[in-house]
Amino acid sequence: MSELTLEDLIEAYFTKYANKNTKTAVAINASLRKHVRFIFKKKLSDITIDVAVSLHQRIGKRSPIQANRINQCLKAAWNKGIKWQIAPPLNPFALVEHNPEHVRSRRFGPSEVRRLEHALRQHGHKDLHDFVMLALNTGVRRTSLLSMRWDDLNLEDGLWIIPDSKSGTPQLILVGPLELDS
Repeated sequence: MSELTLEDLIEAYFTKYANKNTKTAVAINASLRKHVRFIFKKKLSDITIDVAVSLHQRIGKRSPIQANRINQCLKAAWNKGIKWQIAPPLNPFALVEHNPEHVRSRRFGPSEVRRLEHALRQHGHKDLHDFVMLALNTGVRRTSLLSMRWDDLNLEDGLWIIPDSKSGTPQLILVGPLELDS
């Protein structure tokens, strides 16, 4: 049997692990295919720290955060490969220094919220207005809003239980008159 390529490792990672355990597997796989495809045919033994750093820098020129995420995924895939005894024991992606990331702290001010709500009302699409205002007032992810069901709401107590949040655990959201009137 010939030596595995990076593409083989990624395929094994998604087939055996990520597709079953990661909600964003499809998006991550697409991102890898977009940014890493040019080294897919490299044999695992040919992927050195220099290759990993070069890849990270190449992607980082356009999108520093995306470069970090791709490196994290490749590191995870390689670690699984080590565990499954299909990858060399030294993970070159584990040695890559990530680009700095800064948490955004931008918040809407009261006047901005009023202008947004006015623009949404002018638009005339009540569902869009309600969706945006509920997202703004609860701070939940779009996916959670889109998967909201009546069974998840306790209107009497003002509670919304998101049964399957991104973390995999239920999330409790307080909803008051402002959110319920949206």
